[in-house]
Amino acid sequence: MMIALEGRNVKGTVAALRKNPGFAAMHTTNGLWDLIAEIEVPSMAEFNRLLTGIRVMEGISKPETHLCLGPA
Repeated sequence: MMIALEGRNVKGTVAALRKNPGFAAMHTTNGLWDLIAEIEVPSMAEFNRLLTGIRVMEGISKPETHLCLGPA
């Protein structure tokens, strides 16, 4: 998931994101996105629950998901 942050409480937003058990890893980046989160969940229902929660979090301005289908 690519995440753009907004507001002044960036550290608080990142700390709140880290509490999500579905995040396997989170990385900072530059450019349009502020964070790249690697998500590992057991089902699409859990994936949907996680995304829905992230989309309504304060401090998140633009989340975008990409599915990794497998090695090329």
